[in-house]
Amino acid sequence: MSQRQLWEISSNTNPGEKVNAHQKIRKFISRYAKPAGLFLIGVLILFIAVEIYNFAKDKQVEKATVAIEDIQDRFAEAVKALGDEKPTLDKCQSYIDELDVVYKKYPKEYAGLRALFMKADIFYTVKDFDKAVSCYKEFAEKYPKSYDAPIAIFNTGACYEELGKLKEAEAEYLNVLNNYAGRYAFMPKLIFSLGRVCELSQRYADAEKYYNQLADKYSGSNYYLYAQDRIILMKAKGQL
Repeated sequence: MSQRQLWEISSNTNPGEKVNAHQKIRKFISRYAKPAGLFLIGVLILFIAVEIYNFAKDKQVEKATVAIEDIQDRFAEAVKALGDEKPTLDKCQSYIDELDVVYKKYPKEYAGLRALFMKADIFYTVKDFDKAVSCYKEFAEKYPKSYDAPIAIFNTGACYEELGKLKEAEAEYLNVLNNYAGRYAFMPKLIFSLGRVCELSQRYADAEKYYNQLADKYSGSNYYLYAQDRIILMKAKGQL
């Protein structure tokens, strides 16, 4: 239809119909203008609120990161200053207290995650293996998707070994092997540890099985050489 045809149709429209149409439009605007305006204001307020939240979140993350990095740096310097002297719980307690504060304040941030893992590492370093187990387990349960989750589980097994709890140690190592093999970067060490636990438990055939896995998959690793030494020693002792 041409523009002229449209104009002709418009020109033939009854004036009364035009007035009614205008009245209907004004009524429509009058009826819905306020709700529409309120809706737009609501959207604007929501947008501003989200921006404020994101800004505050970024500031919180920055503050948390600065806090944990400061503790890490000061602790590293303190350990370095000890020289050959071994850290003790008394000398580490103030750092543990600071890490507790960060963890409780920022449990969902990287800083909180790092604080809990560092606390576990300190307990391991000072040979408080029961507390280390508690922290490593809490970490693995709370942050199962973290890159450090399988490391925390492996470290739990190492603590159990130190405590002479070989069954518990083996269970933790198997947890890593069965559930985190694709995410764990230290497989030769893990397999060797399983062999060592079996050997300590006098399950020599099982130990040999794990040690030989290193020959099959990780022959370029130092743990392969350690494993071969263990197999030779077990055969020399008549254990195989």
